[in-house]
Amino acid sequence: MAHLTEAERMILTCGEKVYVLADNSKFDKKTVIERLASFDEFDYLVTDKKPSEEIIQRLEDSGVKILY
Repeated sequence: MAHLTEAERMILTCGEKVYVLADNSKFDKKTVIERLASFDEFDYLVTDKKPSEEIIQRLEDSGVKILY
């Protein structure tokens, strides 16, 4: 499981909005996205296909907007 370095974590906190860009294959691997940052640490997920309803619900519960 990858963890953010201190510098990467600082980058997440510098911007007003945080966008995560991930193709749909990342959703099948026990939310690879969450290995980078927990859902409550970013504002938008930009992806190429609609995620599963489970992932959509978890993202929406965390206030993340999904763009696909």
